[in-house]
Amino acid sequence: MIVIENDPLLYEDAQGMVEYVSQGLHDAAKEATVLLYSLGTDPFREDMTRNADRVFYFDEGPRATTKRLELI
Repeated sequence: MIVIENDPLLYEDAQGMVEYVSQGLHDAAKEATVLLYSLGTDPFREDMTRNADRVFYFDEGPRATTKRLELI
């Protein structure tokens, strides 16, 4: 398994690299499971998933607010 954390700042000055990275991830997925992790959506991540066979998006629902207890 290959786990990669996506950082969109890497591609701001090198947008042409996105296609190369995408193809590299596709080639790596022939031999291993590839997980591209991102905290949110960005146009670079969307471009990288174009060569993917499958894409899964997981999003957390709203978290319950915690109540602060004050001791007297």
